[in-house]
Amino acid sequence: MLFSLIENPELLNLHAKQKYPALYGEKKSVANGWIKALGKKIVEQLGNDPQLLFPTRNFNSSQWERDFALKLDGFIELLGLTPYDNNGNLIQKLKSVSKKEISPVYCVCPISMACTTTTCKAYHLSLATRVRDIPQIILIKGCTVFKNAYSLSGKCDHCNTLYSGDQESYQLQNTQRKDAYLNSARYLKIGQNLWVD
Repeated sequence: MLFSLIENPELLNLHAKQKYPALYGEKKSVANGWIKALGKKIVEQLGNDPQLLFPTRNFNSSQWERDFALKLDGFIELLGLTPYDNNGNLIQKLKSVSKKEISPVYCVCPISMACTTTTCKAYHLSLATRVRDIPQIILIKGCTVFKNAYSLSGKCDHCNTLYSGDQESYQLQNTQRKDAYLNSARYLKIGQNLWVD
């Protein structure tokens, strides 16, 4: 719902204008056609079951579109995605939201939740990297480049096996280590600080 709202600033402007009438003869409508249309399309994308969006006791099949429109309007107000202030005065039209400002923080982590060696019997993995030393990496995911991603390594405290996003490094009987690259890795390291999906 969040992305549906921020990707449609024009619809939110039209909804807000009908919610805050300024001219004689305009009628105030919070559950107007603009927000109802968006709500209907959101429900269709969720599998055409509007009851999923309501607690069982609050669902009324005859007026769910209006009720959902009011919920969406409350969400819009909570997020501050309205061109009007609390007194109904126009501040400025909404513009497109930059996805850079709301992009997630990506952490490339080991895919194993526990140690995979037979001697450890699934010991948990501890963070092997000190928090202050976590390396910043560039992650290419699809066609998008994320310059503020991070790589975290894990370690089994029992057998000293090291885990990263694309490999496991086992301690051999002597001081040498053997690296095993994982076919099921979600990301692959292709440079000193460059990872791809």
